[in-house]
Amino acid sequence: EGGSLLFQCGLVKRFLEACAANYWEKDDCEPDRVIVLYLTALARILLSNLRMLSNILPVVSSSGEVFGEEQLVSMYISKFQVAGNGAHGLLFQKLWAILLSSFVPPCEVSPVINNYALSRSKEIFSGIFSYILRNVNADGSNLLSYDVGYDGEEEDIIDTGADRYELLLQETSKKDAMATLSFKDC
Repeated sequence: EGGSLLFQCGLVKRFLEACAANYWEKDDCEPDRVIVLYLTALARILLSNLRMLSNILPVVSSSGEVFGEEQLVSMYISKFQVAGNGAHGLLFQKLWAILLSSFVPPCEVSPVINNYALSRSKEIFSGIFSYILRNVNADGSNLLSYDVGYDGEEEDIIDTGADRYELLLQETSKKDAMATLSFKDC
């Protein structure tokens, strides 16, 4: 639902254009920390609807560079360690690992992405998956949700209080499939 809305509003295209600029190392590209957020949002969107890939890729820059399925997979692999920065990094990495595994056959998203994911399978499975398996607690207790924090002045309108906000975040993260899904379920 949310992914479709972001697609219809043109935000998914903007995310991909920013990723393409970063991939092609343009002077005015967003920094890696921003790209990680875009890639994470894209991962959530794609996991709910992998067929959306055919509607969003490729992106062609004004200078003619093409950012397609291979470049997207490559970007998830190359930015994996950057995604691990911060308290919420392990959750981002797990999300990315699940997305990357969804690109490997028998998934029938596209032959291009299937073949490219297979060609990078050693990095995906021996590197990324083994890292996640070594570092994520079996109960997911060390997967911290990304939040923007509580701004007392801004939130006074609702007046839920910081404690209620934190409780709401904890309850929501316990229901998040990314925090509860085991690789054994994949």
